Amino acid sequence: MNDIKISVVCLTYNHKNFIRRALEGFVNQETDFPFEVIVHDDASTDGTADIVREYAEKYPDIIKPIYQPENIYSKGINARTDVIAPIIKGEYVALCEGDDYWTDNNKLQIQYDYVKAHPECAMCVHQATFHDCITNKDSLLPELTESRIFTIDELIATGGGSFANNTVFTKKNVYTDIPECLAVKSFGDYQRIINGALNGTVYYIARNMSTYNFGAAGSWTQTTMFKNTKAVEHCDEVIRMLNTFNEAYDYKYDSAVKKAVAKYEYDKLKYQGRFFASKKEPYREYYLADKEENGLLKCFVRSLFFRYDFLNAVYGKIKGRN
Repeated sequence: MNDIKISVVCLTYNHKNFIRRALEGFVNQETDFPFEVIVHDDASTDGTADIVREYAEKYPDIIKPIYQPENIYSKGINARTDVIAPIIKGEYVALCEGDDYWTDNNKLQIQYDYVKAHPECAMCVHQATFHDCITNKDSLLPELTESRIFTIDELIATGGGSFANNTVFTKKNVYTDIPECLAVKSFGDYQRIINGALNGTVYYIARNMSTYNFGAAGSWTQTTMFKNTKAVEHCDEVIRMLNTFNEAYDYKYDSAVKKAVAKYEYDKLKYQGRFFASKKEPYREYYLADKEENGLLKCFVRSLFFRYDFLNAVYGKIKGRN
């Protein structure tokens, strides 16, 4: 255990109904090298920490728990950079949050073998099952059936949803050393993928080895993206990050950045209930894709709901209720 090759990072908060499956996915990995799993519990109130303790006692050489006495996310402290990054022992970092899980016991070995054989590779990802906890439907993310290298322009343009977070396997410095122009405390997936491409190649393995739960109780998606005022703030933050990154790199990736900014501006219009305002350029391709996937009537009804929710939240803030 003095020669840790991989540090698995698992952030968890109120994931009582999910964390056991995540932990099982870790301890069942079959590798020819030692690895550690850093599980950061951010003061869960539902018994998540008790389950983590159970596994830490059973697998002390693997599970390395951190129990926060108070929730640090609410205080603006970034667990990834401020708490976990300084204690990582592995050459590489693999990610899986407490509400997701791995389904292939050879996942770590497969990704490790690839990056060791290809030292130019800074990040390795793979296909995952995208499980929508709201509709209880499954799909593939991404649907690509062939393994290949992704360019940085592709990764910038497609945003943080290019791959499931629990498929990321990266060099330690990609995780720990985020450029200042990409440093945002409230989220981390998008800039980490960009940073991977800045440090080498990003290789995609067309093998489904995990399940990503979208909209799970207690998830970042549910607490942020399902609340429209917070979702609008998130879009603004991503846009600012992209513009700062664009300037810092002398507009080298300007076309991809503009495409990504347009996507987040489109999302912002939706969260504000301004669906039909998004028919214009440069948002039109996203409007047409949304319309084709969901139908015009559904999009219109959704925009009305968003608008009501957004205005009601604003009114609440004005009245001092939120």
